[in-house]
Amino acid sequence: IFRLYSIATIFIYIAAATKGDLHDGLVYLTTPGTLKEMEEGLEPTWSISGKILTMALFSTTGFLGSSCSAAITKSFGALTMSITSTARKATTIFLSFALFPNECTFEHVSGIFLFITSLVAKSLRASKRGHHHSHSHHQPHSHRHKHSQKVDNQAAPVIELGSGSNDSSNTSM
Repeated sequence: IFRLYSIATIFIYIAAATKGDLHDGLVYLTTPGTLKEMEEGLEPTWSISGKILTMALFSTTGFLGSSCSAAITKSFGALTMSITSTARKATTIFLSFALFPNECTFEHVSGIFLFITSLVAKSLRASKRGHHHSHSHHQPHSHRHKHSQKVDNQAAPVIELGSGSNDSSNTSM
């Protein structure tokens, strides 16, 4: 992920420099205040160090979030990541209504109900599908039986703990 972000940063830097946005951004970053405060000549509420710290914190938390998303996908699969991501977005909306003076209409309540119902249905359907496939009759690949030792002209099975490879030439079950 870090390599991907680094490459993307280089291309964004080149595009911003070519378009002239890089210069405008540096002027904004090195001038105290918000854009509105700078344009209207108002008293600045943001310091230069505050802007830089905020950008660094947003970048760091964004990278951390992407890393966690990748870890969830790697460990639990894309469906679990999709459900987690959707639930995170819903939590953000719920917090928005709880912390800020937003009006909650009937449409909002209907949407919340539809969202929760869909999320539960998606989870249950995935759970049933995963439960159905987990009862397969395959032997684990961590143990391989070999008839390599002979005792009194009889083959004695030897169990080897291997790397889990699928080498069928050495497997006899």
